[in-house]
Amino acid sequence: MELLLLISKNYMERAQHEACLECSPSHMRQRASVCDAFARQASRPNSVTPLKSEIFVTQLGVGVYWFEFRPSAAVSWKHSGMLGRLMMDRLMMELKRQRVRSRVVSRTLCPLLLALLPLLTACGSKERTPPPYELNPSPKEAVEVIVTTHDAPEDMYLGGAAVGYMIANGNCLPPIENFEGVSYGIEKHLIEIPLRKIAPDRYAGTYFRDGLASKNYFGRGICSWEVQYVSASLRTRSTERFTYFTISTTPEERTATRYSRKEITTVLDDGEIYPANDLSEANFESSIPASDRSKYFSYNISIITRKDEE
Repeated sequence: MELLLLISKNYMERAQHEACLECSPSHMRQRASVCDAFARQASRPNSVTPLKSEIFVTQLGVGVYWFEFRPSAAVSWKHSGMLGRLMMDRLMMELKRQRVRSRVVSRTLCPLLLALLPLLTACGSKERTPPPYELNPSPKEAVEVIVTTHDAPEDMYLGGAAVGYMIANGNCLPPIENFEGVSYGIEKHLIEIPLRKIAPDRYAGTYFRDGLASKNYFGRGICSWEVQYVSASLRTRSTERFTYFTISTTPEERTATRYSRKEITTVLDDGEIYPANDLSEANFESSIPASDRSKYFSYNISIITRKDEE
């Protein structure tokens, strides 16, 4: 299956950026919120910028892909590199769970790529050892996570929550020596956040900013960690077989709210589970008339430090 990532008919307005991820043939279509960081840097107040850019993907072997990023004329060269990286991150997340059919992007490279295929397959299929990261045995910087729902379906429940860390100093990582030239996410690590139900519409839990031990993991110096984001997923008993609801925030933003329709429908009726269609708070307020807002429910995630409580 050939993958095509499109940012089309998308508008960055006051740091809002909605994207559409499509696969061809039309096996899957889902809406997702991506590139918020890009939107914050690229957008200007009171400006609306249409974008259309593409990433073409070809599988050369097991775990080996050929990418071609084609920014449109609407994307300045100043921002095309950043946009390409953000789109690539999103695409790699999809490739981890999608089976991709081979297609050569450049016909002139076809003979060379076919000749290299056995070598590429061997490189891509080599088993990788998971990073040896360790929990901090005595963390001190506690942060509270609160997940709340409003007017949500009665059978909604928490699917899980996690905090995502990233190594802040990349010079402690081992050099990239594989043919693909990628690190396969060894600079990132997830830790589950146990949340407890403290009210019918509220969950609470704690993570630590210093939850991972700063150590010399690779013999190249101490690796230090920073929190990238905190996320949670919600489900309903009646729709858990085909959809779920996700929400995340960053230490800088500290809170986020999403809106979804109370009438929950399948994204695609193909037996797969997809994220539910949702709206950011700004998009909800700007695109949903007041007369229709009662048809939606909301869910929020917030992080609170001890300094905030004081």
